[in-house]
Amino acid sequence: MKRKHLLIQRKAFRSALPSKDTRLAKKLLAKKLLAVSRFGWYAGYLVSALFFDFDGLILDTETPEVLAWQWLYASHGQEYPDEVWLNIVGRGPDQVAEQPDALLKRLASLDESNESIRARFRVRYWELFKLEARPGAVELLERAKEKQIRCCIVSSSLHSWVDDFVEKMNLTHYFERIICQEDAARSKPAPDLYLKALELMNMDRAGVVALEDSQNGVASAHAAGLVVIACPNDVTQHLDFKLANQVVKTLHEVAL
Repeated sequence: MKRKHLLIQRKAFRSALPSKDTRLAKKLLAKKLLAVSRFGWYAGYLVSALFFDFDGLILDTETPEVLAWQWLYASHGQEYPDEVWLNIVGRGPDQVAEQPDALLKRLASLDESNESIRARFRVRYWELFKLEARPGAVELLERAKEKQIRCCIVSSSLHSWVDDFVEKMNLTHYFERIICQEDAARSKPAPDLYLKALELMNMDRAGVVALEDSQNGVASAHAAGLVVIACPNDVTQHLDFKLANQVVKTLHEVAL
């Protein structure tokens, strides 16, 4: 009788143990959690497309822009306000109330046309500008190509600006689409450009990761319902990227 009771208890104990399939599932989950701890939140996320910003992310056009305006303002005894350029970076011209040239003209009481101010800015800008991709940009595009991950550019700049640089940098073959300011009703931080990109790429949000360098760009992608990785540059590195799912120092760190 005692032996029978023990056999019943043993069977009950065994039936309470996880099945082989359950144990396997738990092991796989443990491995995935370990991968997340090592490689970031997006480990195990099936990436089907990368939506790249351009200015400041692939090519750092923003650092020379800020430095050139700071130089020009200083030449007139003025300081280029931080809140102005922080608001402008990554934002489309249609989303900016007062451009830096108009602000300088007002602050310094200049008897000079806005175009003349912009011409002096451009001289200094091109002195500071370097035509080279940011660290990890080309390598990330190559990795995406190898894994057959679709890529496009989503930028608040004009096609004449972005398309020209993409061609000069020999990057055209990496991108299925280039979506720019003219392609949507509103520029960043509104979500319109990213929504247009989803439409033109014939994709839903699942598996799409947006890559941005500015607060305005991150806000745009976030508003479009996309997963966002922020990769700040020299002038945006101290901004608050609380809306980004991940912040990396270089594009080398983006796991696919």
